[in-house]
Amino acid sequence: MNLVTIIGIIAPILSIISFIPQVYKCWKTKRTKDISFPTYILFATGSLFWLTYGILKGDLSIIFTNSSLAILTLTIILMKVKYD
Repeated sequence: MNLVTIIGIIAPILSIISFIPQVYKCWKTKRTKDISFPTYILFATGSLFWLTYGILKGDLSIIFTNSSLAILTLTIILMKVKYD
């Protein structure tokens, strides 16, 4: 495995993992007061555009990463709507 491949594997894994604590905390505490709704809407929109791009390009790495990020981000948005 070359360095580019290793970086291409580590980067999306870290990006996905970074959202898990926030999803867990919102789910556990049922509190989303301090979460910025516009930020998560923009991030979800960006993830969905990246996902569309990945599908159009047939790039599984982009598809996997951004479908995972979109799901996590949309989960936070849904909790924000429900708990606020």
